[in-house]
Amino acid sequence: MEILDFFKEKLNLDLIIIILVLGAGFFQKKYLYTPWNKKDSSHDGAIKTLAISAAFTIVYLILLHLQDKTQPIPAVRSFVTYCVTTSFYELLLKPLMKFPCSSP
Repeated sequence: MEILDFFKEKLNLDLIIIILVLGAGFFQKKYLYTPWNKKDSSHDGAIKTLAISAAFTIVYLILLHLQDKTQPIPAVRSFVTYCVTTSFYELLLKPLMKFPCSSP
């Protein structure tokens, strides 16, 4: 629970949304990839990731709101978390995943 508090209090990010967005990206890459549509696959993948992560995040926010109706829906925190996560993926995680893993 300490890591959840660190992300929420210090960085003002929601760790659950970070996991949902990254998971949606990996999900669309594995299950929604169409090899016959090669003209602009990176743009197509970004749109699929946006749609899937938006759906999962909206369900998460609705469940969060139903749990405690006195708390406002954290829309700004969710949007900032989405932007930070996609930037993190594009700038750091994607280049690291391109390196081949060498096993002895």
